[in-house]
Amino acid sequence: MDHGPASIAPMFRICSRCGAEAGYLAGEIAVDGVLHWSVGGACAACGNADEGGGRDAAPEHVRAALIAAHGEVVLRAEPLPGNAGARALMSVRKLFGVPLAEARGRLRALAEDGERGTAVEAALLAARLGEGGFAVTLETCGPPAREERRVPGVPGRRWPANPAAQGQRVLVAAPVRAGRGRGRRVELVPGSLPEELREPLADYLAGGRILVISGSGGPDPLAQGPYELVRFGRVTDGTWTWDLAWEQWVRRRGCAPPGEFVRHVRARGFVPPPGPTG
Repeated sequence: MDHGPASIAPMFRICSRCGAEAGYLAGEIAVDGVLHWSVGGACAACGNADEGGGRDAAPEHVRAALIAAHGEVVLRAEPLPGNAGARALMSVRKLFGVPLAEARGRLRALAEDGERGTAVEAALLAARLGEGGFAVTLETCGPPAREERRVPGVPGRRWPANPAAQGQRVLVAAPVRAGRGRGRRVELVPGSLPEELREPLADYLAGGRILVISGSGGPDPLAQGPYELVRFGRVTDGTWTWDLAWEQWVRRRGCAPPGEFVRHVRARGFVPPPGPTG
């Protein structure tokens, strides 16, 4: 099972049993390229539990909570050279399920107005557009400044977006040579990287040139609770590309990337390339 981007947010509403304000956790996660949403928690006053979830588009109250916490992501995309004309129109028809008569307008809207959504929705669409031959940019419109509120923990409850807390293996996209897609899936194994390599390798991973980045983050799949986050983004050193979250998995957990990539970084003396970094 491939656990992709995820995002969580506190959600407060009136308890249906006692009428007190209750705090819950709303979330989205991409699993095997499919969007899943969930709501979980219990009223601190009376213990009334409220849990639910599903696949594909999340209910508006879940989306609203995520956008209120992390901001709305605007995705814009344009066809790469060699993907213009009919190929781009066919990609848009397939992705959005629109007839040919609407595809041209949807293609133009992607470049000009963009698609708006949550961080996970945007990440999934960005991946599909990238596979379809589009150059994608993501911009996060931040939420209004406000006092941060956290949902009280419920004993015995673990956030489902953290598969390691459920005893599951965590598979993620490995660093890959530029131009070869997203890379094969590898298991994150905490403590598999020698201690002396953690900081220099993490600094290198954090110093790559930005390809795509989002201002919001999501739950660390290796965490035991919901408030340890990783960053969403894709970066490169010109030879290899990787997800920005690798910096945190290396620095926090000591997870080893594939040996070929580590040897490449060693050969560069752990010096990241110049330019705009993550």
